[in-house]
Amino acid sequence: MLPVSRHQLFALIWLVTFLAVSLAHAHPHVRINVDAAIVIEADTVRGVRYAWHFDQAYLEGLKEEYDTDRDGTLSDAELQVWLALAIKNLAHFKAFTHLKHGAGAVLLEPASDIRMQRTAGGLTLQFFVKPTKPVNVKTAALQIDIYDATFFTEFVLGTGRGVVIEGAGKEACLAEVALAPGGQQQKAISAFMKVFGKLDAKLAPAKAITVTCGG
Repeated sequence: MLPVSRHQLFALIWLVTFLAVSLAHAHPHVRINVDAAIVIEADTVRGVRYAWHFDQAYLEGLKEEYDTDRDGTLSDAELQVWLALAIKNLAHFKAFTHLKHGAGAVLLEPASDIRMQRTAGGLTLQFFVKPTKPVNVKTAALQIDIYDATFFTEFVLGTGRGVVIEGAGKEACLAEVALAPGGQQQKAISAFMKVFGKLDAKLAPAKAITVTCGG
């Protein structure tokens, strides 16, 4: 197989019907509503359980690539092909998740427990990510940024089930979604807008999840 660029790999996983549209007028191609359950045990973040929600229009767009028998519907077997590619790309792009504990970056293990579910509104991709070592959020806050540096996809926080905390001692902890000026995500937005800002690229302000435990 010939090597492909990062953009080509990304296009393969999210596959929308607007592939002929140029980057200048198509960012972001895909918007994903994100639910995130922060799993905490004894003031320590063990991981994040995600549910990424794709709408019905996105599911319809997948037919062009994955409805191989051309019967007008996507069978479970056809969607499994999409899921297999999603699994590879979640690993390649580290689940588009960037962790910062205090002043230092935190590494992630590959996503696990990856599965998909059809819903009345479209399609949901569920999976779990965890840091390579536990992160104590009593000593310093943990910031979770979820973004694609090319802004082919926009991840929308704070809708649906939203962001919650699960696990023992969750009552002493707080997860907040707020604007994140000055961080890596905002720097990526600024860099992107220098190139595409005059070409009608519309991007939402940077947002991040901040996790703290007190007491």
